[in-house]
Amino acid sequence: INKIVNSRIPVNTINMNGFGEPFLDAKLCDRIAYVKKKAPHIRIFLFSNGALLLPRIADKLLESGLDGMNISFNGSEKEYNSTMIHLDYHKTRSNIVYFLGERKRRNLKKPVINLSCTYNDPAFDKEGYYNEFKDLVDGVFIQSANKWGDNREVDKAIYDFKTQVMKNYPCRRL
Repeated sequence: INKIVNSRIPVNTINMNGFGEPFLDAKLCDRIAYVKKKAPHIRIFLFSNGALLLPRIADKLLESGLDGMNISFNGSEKEYNSTMIHLDYHKTRSNIVYFLGERKRRNLKKPVINLSCTYNDPAFDKEGYYNEFKDLVDGVFIQSANKWGDNREVDKAIYDFKTQVMKNYPCRRL
């Protein structure tokens, strides 16, 4: 991080992920705050499943200057607990709800938060999921895993992004 911030290479955006869960880095919030202090023009983003977004980390993250985060919180309780090995749906949901509630309570516009959900169960309650989170985040993306990688029309998927236009791609970054 020091080399990036202090270099003469023009950097506009940093994704704090690498190849894993960013909250495994105990100094993540300090690193973000350092970048924002030294180079406030650099936009900082990260992706997380929210499992390690504990309240003490959430509080520091909200104060760090992070610009945006995508939280992947996938499927129903049964589906989540069977696919997210060693993670617990209720603990993760509690972490996410705390973080989103604190952001709202503090009336913060940043970080911009998008919530992504990929599900397999045809009975998954998309509308219920959407209604639970829509007022706490800047965007909600709900997509069946069975629709990825083909050109079929996306049926009954929910796209609601207040900050961006959604296209029918398996990955929003394409």
